Amino acid sequence: SRVLHWQGACGFRSTCSNPNPNPKPNPNPYPTPTPKRAGSGRPALDINQVCDDLEYDTGTVLVAIIINSTADYTSGNDSNMSLGEFSEGLFDEWKIGDQDYRDGLLLVIATSQSGDGYDWAYTGGDHWMEYWYVLEEWDEDLPDSVFTDLNNSNWSSAIMPMVTSLSDDVEEFWQTQRRHQ
Repeated sequence: SRVLHWQGACGFRSTCSNPNPNPKPNPNPYPTPTPKRAGSGRPALDINQVCDDLEYDTGTVLVAIIINSTADYTSGNDSNMSLGEFSEGLFDEWKIGDQDYRDGLLLVIATSQSGDGYDWAYTGGDHWMEYWYVLEEWDEDLPDSVFTDLNNSNWSSAIMPMVTSLSDDVEEFWQTQRRHQ
């Protein structure tokens, strides 16, 4: 499977081919997180810096990954899992963010999710369920260039403004929360 990972707290990894052509069946349908700072390159460093700054400034962990398709990780009973369901399960499996406060965020782009091409989903811990409007506003305010880049398969060009604008919105949320305390 082709997996690209951008992970603020976990680093960047690019795998263009399956390192094990005959993998053993995995009862867990989710990819394994990459170690911190697993990759390199300018886009990874920029994305890591945005995610690291967000975590340092607010405590919120943001993880962004790009996968080929959930079909690469699901089979049997999970074969019809939507990207949203996959994202929620992956969020829980990777234990993103503070597990007591549940304030982490996950952005998943699947480059070949359906016959129509890419799809994307985002989810957050229980904390964000109360403040879901922050994520909805972020989603609605994404620049058109993000979708142009997604449509043209320019994944790193699309993900950087997605991560940056989400980070900005989360920082603004926390600043507002601090002012109201």
